[in-house]
Amino acid sequence: MKPVLLGHRGCAHAPGNTLVAFEHALADGADGIECDVRTTRDGTLVLAHDEEIDGRRIDAMTFAETRACTLAEALDLIRSRGAIINVEVKQARARDVLAAIRRAGILDGVILSSFDHGWIVNAKAMEPRITASALLDEPTRVPGVDILAPADRLATPEFIRSCGARVHVWTVNDPARAKELAALGVEGIITDYPNRLRSALL
Repeated sequence: MKPVLLGHRGCAHAPGNTLVAFEHALADGADGIECDVRTTRDGTLVLAHDEEIDGRRIDAMTFAETRACTLAEALDLIRSRGAIINVEVKQARARDVLAAIRRAGILDGVILSSFDHGWIVNAKAMEPRITASALLDEPTRVPGVDILAPADRLATPEFIRSCGARVHVWTVNDPARAKELAALGVEGIITDYPNRLRSALL
C-alpha cells in the first residue's frame, strides 16, 4: 500500500502554515498537509510553529496582532479539497481543538498529533472517533493512540516492526528513503517536498 504523503507545514516552496503553502503542497501531489496550532491571548486557534512572532509570544498576542492563518481556515480548505490534515498541537486546549474540528465536519479527515503524549491520549479519550498520533523523538511506545510518528532517524526496520500501530514518519525529503519506508509498510510520510516524493511513491 502506498503511504499517505503529507506536506510539512504545507511545503518548502511557500511560507509555512499558510493557505498558500497548503495549496502548493496539494498541487504538488500531497494527499494532505501537516500544520502547527497555538492559541492566541483572545482564544483563537492559529497556525504557527514557534512560540513567538517578531519576538512576542503568541499566547500574549491577539489574533489580529498575529496576522496568522487560523485552524478554521485550514480545515475549511481541506474539507473543500477532500484532503487530509495532520493537526499538530503545540499549545491549545483539547476541547477547543476538537470543537473546531467538529464544526468543520471533517472528523474522518483529521489526524490529531502532539509530542505531549498525555495531551494526545486525553484528546483521544474525549473524542474516540479522532485519529490520534503520538509524535516521537525517541523510540518509545504510547498506548491509547492510533499512530506512532517517529522522526526519520528512529524509523529503523526493527522499530517499525515493533510498533504495534500504524506508523507515520517525519520529516523525509529523500525519494530513495521514502521508497524504503514504503517497502517497510509505513503508512504515512511527512515531507517538505511533496513534488520530490510523489513520483517515487507512484
